[in-house]
Amino acid sequence: MEHIEDIYSGCEPVGRAEPSRSHTVRFCFGTSHAHCTLMCLLSEAFIKAQLLAESGNLEPYHISIIWQLELDFKRKEENAESAYEIMKFFVNNMLPPKNGAIISIYKTKPSFIQTPWKLTQVWPFKKRWTGGGGFVTVHKSEALMSKTRYPGILLAEETIIPEIEEKYDTKTIDYTMSIKTIYDLLLSTDKHYSYSGGTAYTSAMTGTPTEIWTHDPNDPNTPWGYMGISPSKITQYNKEIYQGPIEYMKLYGGNND
Repeated sequence: MEHIEDIYSGCEPVGRAEPSRSHTVRFCFGTSHAHCTLMCLLSEAFIKAQLLAESGNLEPYHISIIWQLELDFKRKEENAESAYEIMKFFVNNMLPPKNGAIISIYKTKPSFIQTPWKLTQVWPFKKRWTGGGGFVTVHKSEALMSKTRYPGILLAEETIIPEIEEKYDTKTIDYTMSIKTIYDLLLSTDKHYSYSGGTAYTSAMTGTPTEIWTHDPNDPNTPWGYMGISPSKITQYNKEIYQGPIEYMKLYGGNND
């Protein structure tokens, strides 16, 4: 296992997290690309850091990130940045937990063992949505997403995307843009529209009002909390840790405007 670099979030640049003595975030091939899984696995670490600090711990929390992909690997050649660069942007721009965190990144050999993840918690970015840009953002589905979901989502977009573009001044988001550009757009957009993946979950970290469409038009629920916990008990942070329903995300349509 090769040490790559250290990131110091809200603490002095001293020390290193060691995998056997820290919270370990292991990114497998399947969890290294999607904004959703980046959010889920990193949020878990930052929430545990905050909970420990709120319990009286005074030291920076130690987090080891285990990375399997090559550092320059892109899921698609046209993507603006590598998966590693996007992950690092998330880490560097997440709100530091109380007392900070020492985050050390290690490179290891690939493994076919997948890392479990749960859509049950979210930790915020440093900057939060302000809106007022005079436009809305739209993120269309990606062909590399789940083959069971893609056809239904693509069908829904045939109607939904033209409706949005006719009603609003729209800016399209996709992965040919840098993550910094996407981040800035999510902070300033008046509302974000997305398929149920990708930046639908990045916008959770910015608090951007978001409407989504799913592969099943008959399902009245958003994906939050479908694995292991009630949708009314999603762990979140706003000055302190709390649990409650996700408020930024709604299903497309209805009386959401």
